Amino acid sequence: MKKKQEGVAEEPVKKRRVWLSVLIWLVVLLLLGGGGAAFYYQMEKQKQSEAACYDILAGNYEVADYEDFLQRFPGSVHAEEVRKRMGALKQMLNAWHAIEQNGTKSDFVNFKNNFRDPRYDHLCDAKIDSLDWMSAQGIGTVAAYETYLLQHAEGRYVFEAQVALEQARAVQVHPGEQASISDALEGFLRAFGNNDEMSYRLYLAPTLSKFLSKNNVSQDEVAAMISAMYNGHIMSCLFSLGDTLNVTKQIVEDGKFTYHASFSIDQHIERDNDGKTYGQYAAEATFDNRYLITSFTMSEVSRR
Repeated sequence: MKKKQEGVAEEPVKKRRVWLSVLIWLVVLLLLGGGGAAFYYQMEKQKQSEAACYDILAGNYEVADYEDFLQRFPGSVHAEEVRKRMGALKQMLNAWHAIEQNGTKSDFVNFKNNFRDPRYDHLCDAKIDSLDWMSAQGIGTVAAYETYLLQHAEGRYVFEAQVALEQARAVQVHPGEQASISDALEGFLRAFGNNDEMSYRLYLAPTLSKFLSKNNVSQDEVAAMISAMYNGHIMSCLFSLGDTLNVTKQIVEDGKFTYHASFSIDQHIERDNDGKTYGQYAAEATFDNRYLITSFTMSEVSRR
């Protein structure tokens, strides 16, 4: 009877050992499964981080972001592509910095052709617009402003160009005005050379702000100055207008105009003694809206 009882007592012990072994294996499996899950989670997290960083590079102009990506994900499938894009970006940025401050119009046109980048195309267009506007202002003619407006119909300076164009048109010297100034100068110089007082007075305003070296002179004073230039040894004197005549126009009050002319004069003298026979002069004159001379100066450039 005693042996039978011992056999019964040993059976629960064995069962407990079996369950303990099962429990241990379950714990081991859970631990292993948990570690695998953590590893999987970390891998997925890294992939998501890499994808996010890669997405940041789309349309990105910061070299540091490309360098950061390559440092964090050197084994990425995008690494070679990112490296090439970074190299191209550096080349473009270096080229831009070389012309950004002092580049010419052709520099920005060439940059656009070489890189064809949307952002820098826009920056180049803005620079070209600004340079063309400065050029138009420097020239200041109707044609210059019309050219700017034609090339930059939606440019930054369209309004300013339209105002400047109207102003330039208002003071544009028309062919008829140029011809009238030329005729007045030729008539005055012819009478001046002949010392023909009655004729040269027709081309003079009643009072001149300046004649030769004297300020605020009347027609009578002009006549006295011209008469003093001639003596008995001068047989003839011919003043002729040079090939170049530049005329500008300015609006004054009441819608009237004044004109400023710059030109050259050739002087030929016949005389019966030794002395000057030729002179060349740089001259300037102003006219009122009736084409009467209101100032006249001439400076000798050469003689013989």
